[in-house]
Amino acid sequence: MKDPQKNHQGYHVRIAVLIILFSLSASGRALALETDNYLAWEVTLPDSGEEFNKFFGERIEHALAEVNSLNRPVSCEAMSYRIAAEFKTILGTNPIEDFAHTELTGMVFPVEEKFVQESILNETRFYLQFTGLAPNVQINGVYLGLDKLAHFASTGRRYFKRYLKRLRAGDTETEATQSAIRYGLLNEASVLGWWASGVFSYGDMEANYQGLRFYQKLCFDQKDPYLSQDERGKWSVAKKLDLKAFVNPYWDESYNPSFYTRSSWPLVRAAIVRRYCAIKSSTRVQERMRHYDSFAHRSFSLDYIRELQEAGHRHAPIPAQQTTPTLCEDAGFLNTPL
Repeated sequence: MKDPQKNHQGYHVRIAVLIILFSLSASGRALALETDNYLAWEVTLPDSGEEFNKFFGERIEHALAEVNSLNRPVSCEAMSYRIAAEFKTILGTNPIEDFAHTELTGMVFPVEEKFVQESILNETRFYLQFTGLAPNVQINGVYLGLDKLAHFASTGRRYFKRYLKRLRAGDTETEATQSAIRYGLLNEASVLGWWASGVFSYGDMEANYQGLRFYQKLCFDQKDPYLSQDERGKWSVAKKLDLKAFVNPYWDESYNPSFYTRSSWPLVRAAIVRRYCAIKSSTRVQERMRHYDSFAHRSFSLDYIRELQEAGHRHAPIPAQQTTPTLCEDAGFLNTPL
């Protein structure tokens, strides 16, 4: 005889899954959960850095105007959080992704649903049929998923909040930063990564950390802040934002590989070997990787995560055999490694 309690629980699980799927499908392209940087190996996109700089700049100006209209002094921390609110995801819609899809025609790839079938993630994630992929854009020669800019602005704010909390608790700046990074690792190993998609993205982790740096530089940076406050308490832009100061090659998941779950990796590996090992030595790919190598300076976050990996931290998995050169050579593609 079937257990009615188990049937009841199963019913609620199915309802929860349906609600999640409905939410994902309703949000459309704006809630693209995964990016496939390998798809961009075969295309050349124009640099959209200036367009994104303008978009971020306008959002910052909007936040400043609103705060200044209050006619009372607002702290640096409060100002930073108000700016962060400009990039908040609401009902599955992220303003950064919406801007790219509506204003950057010809600068975003892919946009057609057919590319889901060609993605290295297609066979591992059934919900891609509902959500689509986070498309690639190019900033300063770096190809990144739009989801990375959402991580930069949104999860970067969470890093910043934790960083300030730890400083107030008596941590040094280094300790507070390390705490924020461990928080990011925990999220990537659960709700923002493994649990949601089966992918632990080190590209996400780097975008998160650069988002922390962005919020620190808004007005906490005493040497060269983006914002200034006059004697009346009014805020203004002291220095224009340039995303090139934050976007780096480690945002590209084909350069900074993700870690895939045991069930996902064989399928992802097969897709990469089948589609990309033969072209990894093409002129386009080689030039892109040489460009990456020329300015791929390791951040504090990358070095700290490496320390945690070497110490066997359970939230810092090592994608040892999951790099393109290694798996392609193992598969018999012995041409020049990337």
